[in-house]
Amino acid sequence: MNLAQSINNLGAVLYALGYFEVALKKVEEAVMLYRELAAENSKIYNAELAVGLETQGRILSAIGRHEEALAAFREAVQSLAPYFLRYPQAYGEWMYEMLKGYLEEASKFAREPERELVCPLLAGAEALRPELSTLLSELCQGWKNER
Repeated sequence: MNLAQSINNLGAVLYALGYFEVALKKVEEAVMLYRELAAENSKIYNAELAVGLETQGRILSAIGRHEEALAAFREAVQSLAPYFLRYPQAYGEWMYEMLKGYLEEASKFAREPERELVCPLLAGAEALRPELSTLLSELCQGWKNER
């Protein structure tokens, strides 16, 4: 895991410095390593995979590859959800960033977020920043009222 984490961190630094294409290659490499680790032990590595996917989503968004960014954020949210729901305070900040990225990318396509993905997260909403917790509550309440 240290190698995957180090490569992901390098990608994040390159992204922060504006080297988006090189950063993307590094983060893709890290995500590949995280996937291999998660395949061996998902309980330990899915949260780390989610972090790599979130970084990948940010970079893809920055270079205008929004469809791929949306998919990366979606998978990040999905991968982190079990951890967040069990330990919302511990994973709240990570989930905030991933969910925020997912919702931003979805709005770029005028797409509604997936109910099945976001509404279960209400159980841990108190660990999210208030603006996102409120938005999540409003989205899910709106869907509930449509029934």
